[in-house]
Amino acid sequence: MTLTEARALCGQLDTWSWNDAAIHSAISETTAMFVQASPQVTPVRGTPGMWWIGASGFAVGARAAGGQSERAFAFALLSIAKRWHPRACVAIADTCVTARAATWGSFRRDERSLVCVVPHGGDTAYLSAAPLALLPMEEEMRDTLRALGVRTVGDFADLDAGDVEQRWGNDGLTAWRLAHGNDPRRPVLARPDMQPHVELELAIPAATMEPVLFLVRPAVENLVTQLVSQGRSIASLAITLTLDDARGALPAAQAHTVTREIRLPRPLARPAPLFERCRGLLARWTLTAPVSAVRLTVLLTSPLAGEQ
Repeated sequence: MTLTEARALCGQLDTWSWNDAAIHSAISETTAMFVQASPQVTPVRGTPGMWWIGASGFAVGARAAGGQSERAFAFALLSIAKRWHPRACVAIADTCVTARAATWGSFRRDERSLVCVVPHGGDTAYLSAAPLALLPMEEEMRDTLRALGVRTVGDFADLDAGDVEQRWGNDGLTAWRLAHGNDPRRPVLARPDMQPHVELELAIPAATMEPVLFLVRPAVENLVTQLVSQGRSIASLAITLTLDDARGALPAAQAHTVTREIRLPRPLARPAPLFERCRGLLARWTLTAPVSAVRLTVLLTSPLAGEQ
């Protein structure tokens, strides 16, 4: 609603300016937190506060058996989300459009209702009774459908696809397919591009860790300097090695990456102890191919403590 409409309902309404920098920072931090539960985390573009998170590690058979594993996964996500918002909601479904609808349509006031798991294969049936407002589409198209008496997603799905395409084009056909539970969107592996990171290449692929350690030390110093300047300390750090298999036994082999994470018992803002943690991780890392590049990524930060 507009600010005028809101103030008509609540005369003592406090207004706050939208802060893109703060929103993007919070999204990045929350995304890093969700990586603890799943490697597939995608902030929904244009919808701050919503994420697609992959639950593909749970077999379809588990869903058919009652969805207990997925429900446990959903509550794990909820416990993370509630650190940032007291009324966070989690829904699991076969498609993103159904999961989004379930976060709005199935909840009451008790905590148990903050989690919804749509049974496997039940997306179309669940969407049929959902309000049309929960289906993403242009507002002009939504208003026209309401004027025609289309109130639910099921009503819209009953329309002829050819008529929808003729009147609203490809956008209308896309919305019609979503109404049938045909949603190609999927969570992708979390990209840490917005997170502080340092990526370095070795001049010559190394079969031992000594050259890697030589690059890790300045990389750690660089990251600590970046975070301290922002009043932050490092709570979780990922090391990614690019392994060059091109010289292996298989002629078609290509370089690939392997990532391992360092979770600190308490955040650090000094390079020396952080480098020692990295050294310990690399010392236990068995190389299966020469290392051609190394990347350090800060997954999680914490406010800088006074003793640091």
